[in-house]
Amino acid sequence: HNLVQYCASTLTFLFLDGGNLSDDSLRSMAELTSLSHLEIQYCDEYTDIGLTHLSSLTKLTTLKLSRCFNMTNECLEILITALPSLARLHLNDCLGVDDRGLLSLARHGTSLQY
Repeated sequence: HNLVQYCASTLTFLFLDGGNLSDDSLRSMAELTSLSHLEIQYCDEYTDIGLTHLSSLTKLTTLKLSRCFNMTNECLEILITALPSLARLHLNDCLGVDDRGLLSLARHGTSLQY
């Protein structure tokens, strides 16, 4: 948590690979207000609750999530409607996102580049 406070206003790129990333960790990451690029992969202990904390990262232009087994359609909709700067979204192995989530993405993800 101290590292997050130290980097909160300057960190623009963050890549997390593996480890025990929890909902509490994602809540702390919500303080990274300058973050424009976030990649999280192989950290499958967090849930929708934690992922929704990312909705406060309004400068985020790129979000890549891999192996988000607990992510749901509702979380996807929250993220794409709350992140106005989001231009690139990559979802891999997000098994809780189905056709309904993709329809929501098409409806609300108008700023995304295809």
